[in-house]
Amino acid sequence: MIVEIGDWVLFEAARQSREWQDNHGIDVIMSINVASQQLRRKSFLNKVQFALSEHGIQCDRFGVEFTEHSMIGNDHVTDANIEGLKKMGIKLALDDFGTGYSALSYLMKYPFDYLKIDRSFTATIIKSPKNSALVKGIINMSRDIDLKVICEGTETEEECDLLRTFGCDFAQGHFYSKPLAPKQLVDFIYSWGKWNPDESSNLTRRAS
Repeated sequence: MIVEIGDWVLFEAARQSREWQDNHGIDVIMSINVASQQLRRKSFLNKVQFALSEHGIQCDRFGVEFTEHSMIGNDHVTDANIEGLKKMGIKLALDDFGTGYSALSYLMKYPFDYLKIDRSFTATIIKSPKNSALVKGIINMSRDIDLKVICEGTETEEECDLLRTFGCDFAQGHFYSKPLAPKQLVDFIYSWGKWNPDESSNLTRRAS
């Protein structure tokens, strides 16, 4: 049922984004995870276009995240869908980087905007000098090829402080907030005080 569930997530995300904008004046980049089965369907791009159009969501306020596993096989439909999303202006993120094949060829081939480092690295950067060096190297490499970096699974202030020294762009994890219901998230965003919607991605918070 992954395709049916994925379709529901797509349309519900667009609907929720519209509701936040209309009822609360909150304009964030809404980002969803997409499975390989969705990416390999010719109808996927049309569904994204329809969902955003139906709810009046600007393409540059929407993001799609997929893992390296989603791209295994270099399926031509997958390639066409990713290129189509990019041409629409949708933000693209490579999720869970470091847990799959971590093939640098993917970073060369596909037009990603964000690279998300898996929490298994973030959780050990304080105790493991090797993992700390790896995370720092990934961040430096990403900066050189014009990719923004999001570190997943940040749990402590110490981790966030270290990521800040590495030049990490964004951090995501329970240190900032656990998953929230839509109404709770509205209150949470308002609690930030002044915030810049252009610096919000997947409801993450800047690590600085």
